[in-house]
Amino acid sequence: MKKKVIIGVILLLAVLGIGSIAAYLMDADFAENKTTVGGNNITIVERFEPPAAIHPGDVIAKNVKVKNLGPSDCYVRVRAVFTNSDMEKYCTADWNTSDWVYDQGYYYYKKALTKNELTTSLFTKITVDSDADEQKFGDLDVLVYAESYQRGSFKDYASAWQEFEQNRPQ
Repeated sequence: MKKKVIIGVILLLAVLGIGSIAAYLMDADFAENKTTVGGNNITIVERFEPPAAIHPGDVIAKNVKVKNLGPSDCYVRVRAVFTNSDMEKYCTADWNTSDWVYDQGYYYYKKALTKNELTTSLFTKITVDSDADEQKFGDLDVLVYAESYQRGSFKDYASAWQEFEQNRPQ
């Protein structure tokens, strides 16, 4: 009987020893890190009522802004193109050059937009030259197209858009 007790004690010590060694050699930890992807969502906010007829000297109201609807701060650029190149020759927009910079076909807004922020107007009116030949007039429309790029760690609009252009798929 003494042998059985001694064998039992040895087995018990062996099991406890293996458990202690395993506990010493093992470690576990768990952390739940939820991350979300930032997103850009912009919309063009425009007030424009096309006139029934266009005459030399007309001033036509067209107010163009961009609003950031997304959760992330972003930089914005806009392309504004006359749909009729003949009318473009006779018209002038009052471009906002204090808040926007023109470069290679785009107007870049100088500062990043926060959520629900609206840019200042890119332009507010189009003036038809007073000495324009009305016989050569066509439709007057300016198409406005906007893009955004997440602000991230960029210090200004120029470095953000430069990065975008360098990494753009060809």
